[in-house]
Amino acid sequence: MHILCVGGFNYPGYFGDSSRIPILARYLRKKGVRVSFLLLTYPRKGKFQGKEIIDQIEIYRLFPYIYHEKLSSQLVRLLKPLDIMHNPFRMIRKLHQLIKIENFDLVLGFMPRFTGGVPASLCKKYKIPFLLDVSDFEYYTPFWRIFRRIDRLALFKADLITVINRFVKSYITELGVSSNRIKYIPNGINFQLFNPKVKGNEIRQKYDDRPIILHVGAFYSLNLVMDAMPLIVDENPDVLFLFVGPRNRDYYENLVSKTKYKDNFTFIESVPHERVPEYIAATDICILTFKKSKYTDYSQPFKILEYLACGKPIISTDLLGVRDIVKSSDLTEYLVRDPTSFAKKINQLLADKSLREQLGKIGYEIVKIKYDWEKITSKFMMLCEKLIK
Repeated sequence: MHILCVGGFNYPGYFGDSSRIPILARYLRKKGVRVSFLLLTYPRKGKFQGKEIIDQIEIYRLFPYIYHEKLSSQLVRLLKPLDIMHNPFRMIRKLHQLIKIENFDLVLGFMPRFTGGVPASLCKKYKIPFLLDVSDFEYYTPFWRIFRRIDRLALFKADLITVINRFVKSYITELGVSSNRIKYIPNGINFQLFNPKVKGNEIRQKYDDRPIILHVGAFYSLNLVMDAMPLIVDENPDVLFLFVGPRNRDYYENLVSKTKYKDNFTFIESVPHERVPEYIAATDICILTFKKSKYTDYSQPFKILEYLACGKPIISTDLLGVRDIVKSSDLTEYLVRDPTSFAKKINQLLADKSLREQLGKIGYEIVKIKYDWEKITSKFMMLCEKLIK
C-alpha cells in the first residue's frame, strides 16, 4: 500500500494537530506501508523545497510564493489572501506530476482547507480513493468564513472522512454529509514513551522539590492562572507554575515579572519530545488553560492524553473535547470554568497526595484502553484497505 498525505503543515509536525498525520504516518511505515507527503508550508531552518527522505518517508515540499526572508511579517499577512488563492493550483499541478510518476493507492488530505482538500477532484479523475482527515475547524476570522463554502466541497467529494471526536462528526453531518462516510480515528499515545514508570527526579531536584504545576506547549492566555494566583499562593506560597515550550515566552516572562508572583513562574524553551515525559513525571498536577471557543471546544489536545498516560491528575478548562476523553469518571470534576474553581481544585490536589495518585490511575486506565497509537493505526489501515478494494 502506498499512501500520499497532502496538507499545509511541516513534517514531522511541531505542535498540536499538525503532528497528528506525521505520527500516524510513522506508525503506518512501521507496519510496512509506504508513505509520502506533499506539503505546502512556510520554511523552517534546515528545510528546503523539493524531495527529502525522513523516517523512511518521502517528503515533497512547496513554499508559498509570498515567502521571502526580507519581507516584513506585516506585508506577508497582507499578501497571504492572494497566496492562498494561488496555492491550490500549485498543489494540483505538483500532485498531477506525482500521480504520473508514483502509483498511489490512496490520497490522505489533512483538513478541508485549500491544501488538504484540493486533491479531491484530481483523485476522482484518476480514480484514486481520497480520504479526508478532520481534527478541528479553524473558522474564527471573517476571512476564513469567506472560504468555508469552498472548503466544504472537499467534505462532499471525499470517499471517507476521519474525525478525532463526535463533536467534529456532528458538525460535519450538520453540513449535510452522511454519517456513514465519517469514521472515528482519535489522537493517540506512544505508551513506550509516555507511561507512569517514567521518572522525573532530576527535574524535580532542579526546582528544589517545590510543588509543581505543569503546562506543556502552546497556550493562548495566562488570565485564568493569574486571576487564581491570590487564592493559590495564600495556601501554597512555594507553588511553581512551570510552562514548557510556550509561544511568546518573552512576553509572558515580562508579564509576570511585573507582579508579586514572579517567583512562582518559570517559562522554558521547548524540549525534545522524548524529554517531555520526564517533565510530566516531575510534576504534581498538569493543566490545560485554553480559552473556550468553538475551535478549542472541538479539539482533542495531545497534551491531555500525554498527561493522563503518565498517570498525572489534570485540571483543564472545561472543553467539550476534553470532557469527551474523561467522561463518566471522577476527572470531570476537575474541568473548570473560572479562576475560583481553578484555584480550589489546585489547592485540593496539592493538599492530598493520595487523591492525586488515585486520579492519576483513573486517567491512565482511560487512555490505555482507547488511545493507543498501535491500535488506532491498525484500525486506520483497515479503513484504507476497504477504500482501496
